[in-house]
Amino acid sequence: MLRLVAAGLALSSLVSCSDLLKPKPPVAASYLYGDDPVTFKSPEERLLQGHWDNDPSLTGPLHIVIDLKQQKIIYYKGGTEIGLAPISTGKEGHGTPRGNFKILAKDAKKRSNSYGELVDSAGNVVDPDFVMGSKPIPAGLKYRGAPMFSGMQIVGGFWMHEGEVTGYPVSHGCIRLPEKMAKIFFANTPIGTPVTIR
Repeated sequence: MLRLVAAGLALSSLVSCSDLLKPKPPVAASYLYGDDPVTFKSPEERLLQGHWDNDPSLTGPLHIVIDLKQQKIIYYKGGTEIGLAPISTGKEGHGTPRGNFKILAKDAKKRSNSYGELVDSAGNVVDPDFVMGSKPIPAGLKYRGAPMFSGMQIVGGFWMHEGEVTGYPVSHGCIRLPEKMAKIFFANTPIGTPVTIR
């Protein structure tokens, strides 16, 4: 009898475990980027890419907080969190500055003035890791800055923009966000929005 009960328990635990393996429906949210809502394939992707839940009934000032230790950005409206995304900030020797700032400028097609590549007249990349000012640009080549699309200037040469996010500091000081979230933040952030980097 005891064996039957144990077998029944084992079978029921197998059934519940198999339920965990079933594909989950897409996770949708009320994203406000054009007419195309962003849908993530799973809760895990949502955590990795971020979220945006801008309830239209919420009122109050916008405020962006960039947490260097946790490598995340939090977007507030009237003191309520409406957005969150993982980030990658400045690596050692290229630290992201701490302090209180405001969004100074926005440029959807921003490119770096300092880091990029040299290309020939046909558009072929000749030097993929060129640093502006490090050496003269050879005749017949031109500089093409690294993409910093959906860029928002915080202070000086430090921008928040689309880029590779690793979960740890790897940039030259800018704040990189996943592409989806960078576009959403860009579309919903007016110039003058306060930014705290801590």
